[in-house]
Amino acid sequence: MDRFAYLMILAGFMALFSFLAGYLPLRRKWSKSTMKLFVAFGGGALLAAAFLLIMPEGLSLMAGDTHGHQEENGEHEEEEPPFGMELWVFFGAATLHGFMFMLVVENFGILHDLHTEDCEAHSFGMVAFLGLTMHTFIDGVALGAAARTEEFATLGLVVFIAIASHKMPASFTLGSILLSGGFKRHKVAQLVGVFSVMVVAGAVVSYMIFENLSDLWLGAILAFSAGTFIYVAAVDVLPEMHHEATSRYKSVAALVAGTLVMLVFAIVGHGH
Repeated sequence: MDRFAYLMILAGFMALFSFLAGYLPLRRKWSKSTMKLFVAFGGGALLAAAFLLIMPEGLSLMAGDTHGHQEENGEHEEEEPPFGMELWVFFGAATLHGFMFMLVVENFGILHDLHTEDCEAHSFGMVAFLGLTMHTFIDGVALGAAARTEEFATLGLVVFIAIASHKMPASFTLGSILLSGGFKRHKVAQLVGVFSVMVVAGAVVSYMIFENLSDLWLGAILAFSAGTFIYVAAVDVLPEMHHEATSRYKSVAALVAGTLVMLVFAIVGHGH
């Protein structure tokens, strides 16, 4: 299957699932404990996908160990890291920049803290919408970057699962926040729809922009996206597991389940 067609299928399904998850609060109310399990699973999937799949693939590209991006004559394109940095330092810097990007954006109040139970929903709705929409676009960028690798058949599905496992609970929570914040149902549906399709926009934009990138910079983009995954899991998800002692063990189990799913993909992908 053509890479772009496969990318659109994955991005389209992610947008559909996100919209349906965001629409659910309009149909029924889910318990907080159930939502915590969804979020914990997503956190485990994000962490494992970053460390076991996305970062190794990015480093492999940067080190020239794969043939993810080649010149027309079939020769592998080589490029030195900027500022005279060692390859490993550049890789770490790209990952760190992804983490710090999310940290700076959140601390300037643009992003979200989905799981802050003490927030006032009526004043938080649009902030959550803007922040989540921005993050969804970045998730689409990560998916589009993965589409430029030779391992997209496996890596694309892995990135899809890692993002969707967190994005669906996020979409559900966004719908709940908007609804409880006084937005009318049709407006909630519209905002959730915009939030959902941003992953498609991010995937298309990044796929087009990254067409002529060398393996070095494509690997750096993957490392950057891994840094954003680590931030969301570490800052937005893991702290939630300590809020309610009654659900701690179930939350840990859900997080471990998320990591195990990604571990299976890592083993299968490495075997191929």
